[in-house]
Amino acid sequence: MTITGIVLLIVLGIVLILVEIFFIPGLGFVGIVGFLLILIGIYFGYQISMMHGHMTLIGGAIASGILGYYAFRPGTWTRMGVKSSINSRSSKDLSLDFHVGEVGISESRLAPTGKARFEAGVTEVSSMQDFIDEGSKVEILKIERNKVIVKRVEN
Repeated sequence: MTITGIVLLIVLGIVLILVEIFFIPGLGFVGIVGFLLILIGIYFGYQISMMHGHMTLIGGAIASGILGYYAFRPGTWTRMGVKSSINSRSSKDLSLDFHVGEVGISESRLAPTGKARFEAGVTEVSSMQDFIDEGSKVEILKIERNKVIVKRVEN
């Protein structure tokens, strides 16, 4: 094997280890293969001569150190990350649109949650009872910010 091949083995090994660290969590196949490629490169360096082996070992260690330094610097990976943030809420305050005592009709089976239509519109509701069939009349018992609690109204 030539020096170029040995250098390529070591560089490929380092790249695979970096891929394992940053993109594939855990100690897995890719990191092990990368480590083995580095060891094979060093082994072939010693097969050429003792001096080439030492140069390969020192060069691999220096290259690993430099790449590790640049990879773990604070600003290196910010260009790849998402910079936007989500500032929205999951739902609004339902007590502004719906009122306790309001009667509506279930649009789906409440088992125990489902959808019901009221004067203000359709919303997700939870039943105080086990199940309420679709098309049944329901009355709002309680509103807790983003949760509407209903019960079946007997005809």
